[in-house]
Parts: sequence; C-alpha cells; structure tokens
Amino acid sequence: MEIDKFQPFVLDLYTQLGQVQRDIGSLTAGQQAMAEQLRQQETQMRESESRIIHAMDQFEVRLTARVDKVESDLSGRIQSTEDKLSVLKDRVNRVVWTTGGGGVVLGLALGWKPMLARAASLLGT
Repeated sequence: MEIDKFQPFVLDLYTQLGQVQRDIGSLTAGQQAMAEQLRQQETQMRESESRIIHAMDQFEVRLTARVDKVESDLSGRIQSTEDKLSVLKDRVNRVVWTTGGGGVVLGLALGWKPMLARAASLLGT
C-alpha cells in the first residue's frame, strides 16, 4: 500500500526526467545547429575575404598599368616638348647671330652713327 502512495510521485518524476531529456536533446540539437551555422558563416567570410583580396589585387594591377601608361605618355610629351624647345632655341640663336652679323656688316659699310640712330628709332628712344 505504501507503494501506491509513491506511484504518482514516481510517475511524475519519470515524466519530468523525460521532459528534461527532451529539453537536453533539443538544446544539444540547437547547439549543433548553431555550431553548423557558425561554420557556414566562417566559410562565407573566408570566401568573401578571398574575393575582396582578389578584387583588390586586380584593381592594383589595373591601376599600376594605367599609371605606367600615363607616365610613358607624359615622358613622350616632355621629350617632344624639349625637342621642340631645342629647335626653337637654335633658330633664335641663328636669327640673333645673323642679325648681329648683318648689323656689324652694315655698320662697317654705312658707318656706326646712322646704324645706331636707326636702332634707337626702332626701339622708340
């Protein structure tokens, strides 16, 4: 008869133990699912990082190529400009020396005073 007193208690205890085991099972399954989600997210992060690094490397290569092309173009333009300036400098020197030589020849032929007077009138003095 005393067993009859404990029977509801034992049944409740088994019921509660069963519920605890189910809760533990669901928590364990939830923890495993969370761990799997975490692994998937880590994998996605690594893939994203890899894609970003690859894109940055490609951008750097393209940027370097563009900078090299601009430097090459500018070097060519600078060289061309320097060549043109050199040609102009040579022409100006020839004109100055030719004019100076012509002035000396005219000065010797016509005399210096008329030449200086003409040069002064051209300069506005």
